[in-house]
Amino acid sequence: MEEVEAIKKKFTDVTLMTDATYKAAGNVMETIKVVKNTSIWLNNEVTIEELNKNFRSTTKMAADIEQKADQKSKEHLIRYDMI
Repeated sequence: MEEVEAIKKKFTDVTLMTDATYKAAGNVMETIKVVKNTSIWLNNEVTIEELNKNFRSTTKMAADIEQKADQKSKEHLIRYDMI
């Protein structure tokens, strides 16, 4: 009888430990989801910043090219008028 009681107690202890471990694993998985979502959000934020930087750079380059083209056009008009 004592052996049966000891086995029942051990089984109960193992069951409770398994339940606690399962709950802890659930908490870990929830934390992982939060970290993953935060990571994705931060990555998207960095990507948006990089795209904005590239857009500003491209806009500046386009403005510089347009300014040079206007300058060249004026130079050609002046040369044509001189002929």
